[in-house]
Amino acid sequence: LMKELVLEILTSILNDKSPRINFIDEIWQTNKDIVIFTLYKSWEKNPDLMNLSLIFDLANTELKDSLLPLVNSKYHNFSVHLGLLASKRDYLHIEQWLKKSIEKYGDDFICSLLDYLKLNIIQPCQNNSNPNENSKASILEKAQLSLESLSIILNTLNSYNTQNENDNNVDNDTISPKTKKE
Repeated sequence: LMKELVLEILTSILNDKSPRINFIDEIWQTNKDIVIFTLYKSWEKNPDLMNLSLIFDLANTELKDSLLPLVNSKYHNFSVHLGLLASKRDYLHIEQWLKKSIEKYGDDFICSLLDYLKLNIIQPCQNNSNPNENSKASILEKAQLSLESLSIILNTLNSYNTQNENDNNVDNDTISPKTKKE
């Protein structure tokens, strides 16, 4: 019941352009998990950039120290979208955030990140009948990415993949031939 109430309150606040009441920070200080969940649910109902921007603005103006818990939440699709927006606006160091999120959540986070790239970069590029520099820049802009941040994402994913391959090779080398047969 508490989650539903907070969801209703935060949804109405996000949809209302008037000045916000300061009690949002009180809810945040009391129960961060409920606020994170309700912001995630609010975004999930309307996952467009405008709603995400409102959540980002709320996190930066009304909720003290909330950006990192939001972008490090277990709601990976939400945290990927919000993290990339925060990075684009220079509120988050993308490489550190990616490395920590991959270390903490592993394949679940990586799958959400890859889904984001597929939906926001790969598919628009495939659907683009006249690829030129302007259309490529437009695709990156809509995806809340720069060429540099896309490069950082790909390099981070590649280093994680390379590290896992090396770890698997070490594991395979330490298994005795007798164990491999079993």
